[in-house]
Amino acid sequence: MEPGSTGFMLIATSLVMLMTPGLAFFYGG
Repeated sequence: MEPGSTGFMLIATSLVMLMTPGLAFFYGG
């Protein structure tokens, strides 16, 4: 894998990790 795709995967994973609790909080009230 080239460095660009690795960085993208890290960014995507971090966004998912941040968005999951946010969505749970949003839908949970």
